[in-house]
Order: sequence, then C-alpha cells, then structure tokens
Amino acid sequence: MRTALEILIAALALLPLQTRAPRQATHAAPPPRAAEEPTKPPAIRGMLRRSDGQPIADAQIILRGFEDEACKDLYASREASAAGQEKLAACSKDLLTVQATPKGEFFFSGVQPGWYAVRFLWNIEPKPGKSPSADRVGEFLVIYAGKKDSSGRYDTLSHGSPFFFDAEKDYRIEFKY
Repeated sequence: MRTALEILIAALALLPLQTRAPRQATHAAPPPRAAEEPTKPPAIRGMLRRSDGQPIADAQIILRGFEDEACKDLYASREASAAGQEKLAACSKDLLTVQATPKGEFFFSGVQPGWYAVRFLWNIEPKPGKSPSADRVGEFLVIYAGKKDSSGRYDTLSHGSPFFFDAEKDYRIEFKY
C-alpha cells in the first residue's frame, strides 16, 4: 500500500520543474571557513533555514546525478509515462546523502562536473493546516504529505531544480522555508 507521501509525489510528477543553466562567475566567493575546515576543492554547499532564520538541522540531503543534459531535461519535465520513468531511472541516480549540521549547513565534496539536483527530507513544525499540500519555494517544490513517511522520520520533502556544477568554484544552495 502506498503512503500519502508516495501518492503525492506521483501526482506531482506531472508538474514541470524549472532548470537552471550553469551559473556565471558573477557570484560572490564563498565566505571563509572556520579553522577546522581548511581550504578544500570546490563543493556543492548549502544552508537550510526556517523562515524565522533558525537552521533546519534535522534534514537529510540527497544529491542526484544525471548522466547528461538530456537526462536532466527529462527529470525537469517530470515525464510521468512508464517509458519516461524507465529512461530516467537508467540515466540518473542518487549519489550521496548527508545530514545537515546543527547550523543547517551541508556540503558534497569530490563531485565531478555535471548536472545535479538535491532534495531534502525533514520534519516541519508547525504542521501546515492543509494536507497533503505542495508549495513552490523559490526553485524548490516543497511537499507535505500530512503524516510521516514509511521510515517514521520525515514528513516533508523538497525537490530542487537541476543545476550544473562546474567543479571550478563552490555551488551554493540557500533554502528558506
């Protein structure tokens, strides 16, 4: 039997996601890191915060990789046909999973240049009044299923739009919900 979150995700598969072209060099350099983190190769880094500025510290962040731009485009189109889903499964996969720090920070290092997307799983408070529900928050689709998923841990999911990581500079993700 499918959970409410799984049903909602399947229904939302029909919604198109926007994609972003590779970022230009106009972005500010990342802030200096504390002494415990010496200069490292470029990484995909992010910060998760609630609307009141408090960190989202209990989040699980998953990095999904796409073998090429055509695969990224298929993901962004949210093709719901069996053939589209089969092709997407063949050309993309979850690569890495990390936990947010107590400050709501996360990073993926050692990542090769290419197309990626991230998603976050976390528990929100207070619960939305309407469930299931979905909201667009910047470049993210935030889905609340109304109850915890089958793991018993998370009840909110956010899918980000695909992006290109050039591995020459940090790619920054800022999320505020």
